[in-house]
Amino acid sequence: TAPLIDWYKNEGKYQHIHGLGTMDAIFADIVAAVEKL
Repeated sequence: TAPLIDWYKNEGKYQHIHGLGTMDAIFADIVAAVEKL
């Protein structure tokens, strides 16, 4: 996965999502990341 992460970082599209926490918190992080794209 590292080459894929590097590609997205180079494209300015990489968003790190923490997978720990409540489902609502993780979903909110995903929504916020998608809105930035």
